Order: sequence, then structure tokens, then C-alpha cells
Amino acid sequence: HSICCGMAAKKMADYKGTPNPEGFYTAGMLHDIGSLIIFKKKPQQAREILMACKSQNTSLVEEERKILGFDHAQAGGALLKAWRLSKFLHETTAWHHDPFKSTTHRVAAGIVHIADIVSYHINEGSGGGMPKVTLNDEVVTELGFSKAYLASLEKDLKKPFEEAIHAFL
Repeated sequence: HSICCGMAAKKMADYKGTPNPEGFYTAGMLHDIGSLIIFKKKPQQAREILMACKSQNTSLVEEERKILGFDHAQAGGALLKAWRLSKFLHETTAWHHDPFKSTTHRVAAGIVHIADIVSYHINEGSGGGMPKVTLNDEVVTELGFSKAYLASLEKDLKKPFEEAIHAFL
């Protein structure tokens, strides 16, 4: 998922003519790093969260906030900030589910948000019972992406993503 999100974010940044599209690849790769923290430090709550998502058809973020009082995006953003990585990386990670809350990297957080959802769509057939995810249409509109562009992005990324995965397996 992270590889696909990185690929989608870079491609979207290229499309928008955004400086440093490679940075968007890194942001996409790191966007869910907070989930690893939760799985490692709170394994029982992580299982509870995933089971609640599946049984109640709720979003991961919603269940994390309910059970933990914070979500994986906030945890990941805090980790990247503690590691003294760029504000670009910790803001895009922290706010990829709520891009309008980013104070300095709203557009970048929006691109990672959309890339995250596009990646879920591309990976739907891979199983694993992924939690419900919702695309924020206001973010799509503000950033000027059309539904047709997002559909073509998914189609265009499918094969390169599969090739990238095979390189790792």
C-alpha cells in the first residue's frame, strides 16, 4: 500500500507541476508509519480496532480515535517530527486524513490523502479486509483533480505497481 501511495503521490505532484515530486513519493511511503507504532506498542488495541472496523464497517481513523484517543496519522506525524525529518514529511503524514488541518502543507497533505485512497482502490483485489476509506471530495475539488483523472491514474498505476511489488517479492 505504501509503495503504491508513494507512486500515486509522485505522479499527482508531477501532473500538478509541483516542485520536488520525489518528495511526494517519500511522503506516500511514510504516510502510514504511525500504524506500525500502534501495531508494535498497542497490539491488543490494534486488533480491537481492526475487528471493530470490519464488524461495524467504520473507518480505521474513527476507531483509532475512539479506542486510543489518537489516530495513526497523528502518531506518524509525531514520530517524523521527533526524528527531526522535514516539516513537509511530518505534516503530510499527520494530516493525510484531514488535509485542511495542515497549516503549512495543505496541498501536499491533500495529494497524499488522495494518493492513499487511490492506492486502496488499486489494492482492493489483494484481500486483507482493508478498513473503509473515504475520499474527501472537497480536497479533490480544491486541488483541481477530476474524477476522470483519478480513474486514469488508477488505471495507469496498476501495472507499474504490480511490477514494483514483484521486484520486492
